[in-house]
Amino acid sequence: TSSASGTICSGGSATLTAAGQNGTTFQWYDDAQGTVLLASNAGQYETGALQSSRSFYVKLIGDGGCSSELKAVQVDVLPVPAVTSVNQSGSICRTGSVVLSAMAQNGASYTWYADAQGIQVIGNGADFTTPVLTASQDYYVGVANNNGCGSTLKKVSVEVVQYQDADVLNQN
Repeated sequence: TSSASGTICSGGSATLTAAGQNGTTFQWYDDAQGTVLLASNAGQYETGALQSSRSFYVKLIGDGGCSSELKAVQVDVLPVPAVTSVNQSGSICRTGSVVLSAMAQNGASYTWYADAQGIQVIGNGADFTTPVLTASQDYYVGVANNNGCGSTLKKVSVEVVQYQDADVLNQN
């Protein structure tokens, strides 16, 4: 019997795989004593969302009903970075641009997006200078650490304040 261990980001799930001879069934357990059966199948088990590292246990049941010893399958869970704050360099009256600055914990790289889905990349780095704006605009920033784990996107709204010009009245 062989099994594969894995590494995932916090909040993710892992697909655990065990291999053996044809005609075997695998039983996946939550505990090292084999008392909490999670699944009985052909060699794969999908964990639920995991927040911390832990082991699962698998054993092989052969054609004749003989079973192997329980074998641990380790899943290492890596931390996910988070954008902790975003600051704006000032406000915009009518038209102009501002610098947005993000701070994160456990973050190695910052990416700025024009959309909430994180598809349209518009900048990289902790600071992002908006283009000249004439209307309010939302931006989104996310961070990823060196392990490849990424944060959820944080929304930043830049407000452009519109105001009326003063009417000039002639006095005689």
